[in-house]
This record gives sequence, C-alpha cells and structure tokens, in this order.
Amino acid sequence: MGKSSKRIRFHRYFALRSLSLSLGLAVLLALIAYLFTDDLATLKLLFAILLLFAMLTFAVHRSEYRRIEKALQRIAEALEGFDKKALERIEDLDTVEEYSQIRKALAKTIRRAKKREAKLTLRNRQRADMISAIAHEFRNPVASITGYAQTLHEESEIPEPMRARFLEKIYKNGMKIEQLLQRLSLWNRFERKETKPKLSSVSLHALASEIVASLSEHYKERVIVIEGEDRIVEVDRTLMEIALSNLVENALKYSKEKVRIVIEEDRICVIDKGIGIVPEELTRVTKKFYRSQRHNWDNSMGLGLAIVKRILKLHDFGLRIVSRPDEGSTFCILFK
Repeated sequence: MGKSSKRIRFHRYFALRSLSLSLGLAVLLALIAYLFTDDLATLKLLFAILLLFAMLTFAVHRSEYRRIEKALQRIAEALEGFDKKALERIEDLDTVEEYSQIRKALAKTIRRAKKREAKLTLRNRQRADMISAIAHEFRNPVASITGYAQTLHEESEIPEPMRARFLEKIYKNGMKIEQLLQRLSLWNRFERKETKPKLSSVSLHALASEIVASLSEHYKERVIVIEGEDRIVEVDRTLMEIALSNLVENALKYSKEKVRIVIEEDRICVIDKGIGIVPEELTRVTKKFYRSQRHNWDNSMGLGLAIVKRILKLHDFGLRIVSRPDEGSTFCILFK
C-alpha cells in the first residue's frame, strides 16, 4: 500500500481518537457546569453541544464499524475459497491501524496457501499421469507374455521352432518390464537424492561400442556408426551408459536411417534423421512425466530424457538439443 493510503488511514485513525476524546471532554464540562452553575441557558448550551458530539461520534463510529464489518466479510470470502479477486480486495482494504497487520498477515497466508494448492494440484496430476503411463507401458508386454504362455500351455503339439520363438518373445517382453521397473527405481532414487556419481576414467569410444552392441540385438536391421577420435572422461560409468543408451535408443525409435554417435573434444552427440521435435516442445521434452501429444516422444512414462538430464546434472554436464520436424534431431552431451 502506498504512502497516500497510509496517510489516509492515519488521518482516519487520528480523527476517530480525537472525536472520542472531545466527547469525553464535553461530558466532563457538562458535569462540571451542572454541579457549579445555576445558569439554565449555559446548561442548555453545554448539553446541546454534548448531544451534538455524541451524535457525531456515534455516526462516525457506526460508519467505521460498517466499513470494518465489510472488510471482515471480504476476508472471510477470500479465506473460504482462496479467491484471487477477493485476495486483491483484501490487499486494497483501507482499515484503521489495528487491522493493518491482520490484513497483511491474512493476505500473505492466502498467497502461501494458493502456492501450496498449486503445487499439490501439479503433484496429483503428475502422479495420475505416471500411473496412466505405467499402465500403458506395461499393458502390451504383459498381454504378449500372457498370450504366448497361454498358447504354449494349451497347444502341446506346437513345432519346436515356433515354441522357441514364443519363448523368445516371452523373454524379451519380460526384459522390457524389467527395464521399465529399473527406470522407475532409478528415478525414485534421484527424487530422494540417494544417487551420487562414482567417478572413474571411461573411454567414450568403448562405452559407445558396448551400447551399440547391446542395442543391435534388439534393433537387428538398424545401422549405428561411431565417428570421431576417442576421449577419456571422468564419469560414473553406469549412469553415463544409461544416459547415452537412452539417447541412442530414442534415435532408433524415431528414425529409420542410420544413427550416428559423434565423439568430439568437448561433447558426444547422437544424430538421427527422424521425425524431429516441434519447436514448442524442445524446452519440455526433458521434463519429468512429459509425454508429447504429437507422437509420444520418449514413450517410456515420460522419464527417459528427464533421467538423462538428471544424470548429466549430477556430473555438471549439459544437454543441447537441436531438432527440426521431419528432418531429424541432434542430442549432445556437453562436457563442462
């Protein structure tokens, strides 16, 4: 509230106190005159003045009482529904000094409550999104395992090659569920701040080669090439393998051409010629539980890129994303 409003409040406060004091003095003078004078005209004049002061004081106090009553009603409305407009009206209230601190404290309390309410709403929405994403991601592998297992159970004369293929499908879907559970577990450790990097000297070329060999078993028809000179970096090998593997697997999922892993002096980049990311989503794809409505970028519960970013943050590394829709994307881990 500005200086002008403070002066207005002070003047009203001073006027109320002065009027009350004047009424008290008038009563005292009338009492003295009644006791020590016999002049009827003087007594009438004093009692007329006394009556005037009494009426004026009553009117002013009644007006102030109504204004304070109205102010308290606004405060009650704001408290009842945490209404933003009601909160603004509280902050604009011009009440006597006794209520100023109460008004400020209530306005501050309501603002804090609104922030907590917004945070709780966001957390509840994220929790609902996560449950929905988990159910979505688990549905297909569970259905596949159930279907193949039921077929093997009911059909005793299935040819051996087909039986072996069914068992392989069951195994792969079981491994997919295991990976989803590991990702959830890792994120929970990040959230509880239980993960600390255990640094060691790691060859980026060797690390990338292991990732390529592992992913090639699942993406047998795809080509992944490693380019650039090798570099040794101080990282947590397990965490860096998770981060780089997530980036390479995303590139494989959302592109059909070869995927390039390029090692440079101050970075390692994963480059694809896939569907790309629209500009408005570039700043959001690394947020936890974010799932694009356009083509379900990072379809594993919206945690893949969020985990990558958290791992890089633990190493004080950066993540740079350059992407154009229908042209491809480049994800670079920057060594700071």
